[in-house]
Amino acid sequence: MQSGSHSSAIVSGKVVDAIKTLGRKQGDVALSQLSLRVQAAFEMTAGPDVFAKVRGMVTEMIDKLVAEAAEEADHKAWCDKETSEAQEKIADHTSTVEKLTARIDKASAAIAQLKESMAQLQTELADIAKQQAKMNEMRADEKAAFAVTKKDMTDGVEGITMALQLLRDYYAAPTDDAFVQQPEVSVHAASGDAATGIIGMLEVAQSDFSKLLADAEVEEEAASKAYEKMTHENEVAKTMKTADLKYQTKEVASLEKNVAEHKEDREGEQAELDAVSEYYAKVKPGCTTKPMTYEERKKRRESEIAGL
Repeated sequence: MQSGSHSSAIVSGKVVDAIKTLGRKQGDVALSQLSLRVQAAFEMTAGPDVFAKVRGMVTEMIDKLVAEAAEEADHKAWCDKETSEAQEKIADHTSTVEKLTARIDKASAAIAQLKESMAQLQTELADIAKQQAKMNEMRADEKAAFAVTKKDMTDGVEGITMALQLLRDYYAAPTDDAFVQQPEVSVHAASGDAATGIIGMLEVAQSDFSKLLADAEVEEEAASKAYEKMTHENEVAKTMKTADLKYQTKEVASLEKNVAEHKEDREGEQAELDAVSEYYAKVKPGCTTKPMTYEERKKRRESEIAGL
C-alpha cells in the first residue's frame, strides 16, 4: 500500500510539474490555474479516481481553450473585416473631401477673377456714362451757339439783301423829267459812282456773311455727325459691356451656389470621415496584436495533451 501511494505521489508530482512547466513556457494563465487545480485534486483525492478526475479537468480545459481559440479566430475575422472596411471608407471619404476642396478652390478662383472683371466693366461703363454726359453738354452748347450764329448771320444777310434791293431800285427808278433834256452835270456822275461803290461794298459784305453762314453750317453738320457717331459707338460699347456684366453676374451667382453646395457636401464627407477615423482608432488597438491561428492553437494544445 505504501508503495502504491508513493508511486501515485510521484506520478501526480510529475503531472503537476509538467503542467506548470507548460504554463511558464507558454505564458498561459489557464495552464497555471490548471496545475493548481490538479495539485489540489491529487492532494485531496486518493486512488484511481484521482486520475479520472485529473483527465476530466484536462479535457475541460482543452475544450475551453479550443472554444477560446475559435473565438479568437472569429475575432480576427471580425477585425480584418472591420479594419479593411474602415480603411476603405477613410480612403473614399478622404478622396471625396480632396476633390470637393479642389472644386471649391477652382470655383473661388473663378469667382475672384469674374468679380475683378465685373469691377473693370463697371468702371468702364461709368467712364462711358461720364463721357457721354460731357458730350451731350458740349453738343447742346455747340448747337445753341450755332443757333445764335445762324440767326445773326441770316439776319445780316437778309438785311444786306434788303438794303441792296432798295439801293438798286432807287438808282434804277426813272425821274419825272427824265424825258426833259438836261445838260450833263458832274454831280449826277459822282452820285452814280458813289451808289456803285456802296452797292459793291454791300455785295461783298453779303458774300462774306453768306460764306460765314455756310461755313458755320458745315461745321455744325460735321460736329453733329461726329457726336452721333461717338454716341452710337458708346451705345454699342455700353450694350456689350452691360451684357458681359449681366452674364458675369449670373455666372458668379451660379459659382457661389456651387461653392456653397460643395462646402455643404464637404462638411458631410468630413463628418463621416471623422466618425470612421474615430471608430478605426478605437478598433485598431484591439486588432493590432495578431492572435494565434486556430491551427496553431490546436497544434499547441495537442502537444500539451501529449506531454500530459
